[in-house]
Amino acid sequence: MTKILDYIKNANGIGAKYILIFSAVAALLLTFTFRTFQNNLPERLQNTADQLLPIKVENGTIVTPENTFKIATLDLFDNAKSNEKLRIYLNTTVDSLDTRKLSQGIYITRKAIYTISPNQAKTNYLESSFEIPAADYRPFFEKALNYTTIVVFILMVAILFLTYFLFCVFYSWCASIIAKFLKRKTDFDMRMRISVVTVLPLKLLSYLLNLVGLSFGGFTIFIATLFCLSLFIMKLPEENKEA
Repeated sequence: MTKILDYIKNANGIGAKYILIFSAVAALLLTFTFRTFQNNLPERLQNTADQLLPIKVENGTIVTPENTFKIATLDLFDNAKSNEKLRIYLNTTVDSLDTRKLSQGIYITRKAIYTISPNQAKTNYLESSFEIPAADYRPFFEKALNYTTIVVFILMVAILFLTYFLFCVFYSWCASIIAKFLKRKTDFDMRMRISVVTVLPLKLLSYLLNLVGLSFGGFTIFIATLFCLSLFIMKLPEENKEA
């Protein structure tokens, strides 16, 4: 407690580096979870590719396969349920489809690709000439997954840092009200440091409790945070006294 109080009263800055470290660790755990759940994604993508390929397009029109209708599925997760499967319909017997009559999924006709979601229907017309042969694309999918994992980690660090930083700014404002009520000397940097040493440990505690099946509502966390802020602020010098 003494070291924490010394940090609050005498350190420089607002504790941003600790927010960044905490965000990086949290992002690493979330990214590891993402990578674990998607570890078999290259195999699932290859299975979908085997169902659809080869495909050959000439001047914006599919010529191979010709006059074909088949349905391929992509499991979004391992042991996916029926509502966790993406359905891809390949229909080279027609040039276009009425999107108003289509259910959710991806539809490929001779000249267009339709992406149907609950909120919108998007049409992309085929262009130029190209060919996607039947082959083993698992090394490519594996490499793409690795790059995606890195991007997910970077995005998660940025998102979590911004989230925790805003949390600390909010509780710094709360700390200013508490400090005024308790007549304690504080400035913005000090209140931010108080928020950092309060918010981050409570976030960690909440995460650990969730692992064992215990969870607390947002209001409970809010009250606990205010209580901890008050405990730290009470240890600070009063307004009319020297630190």
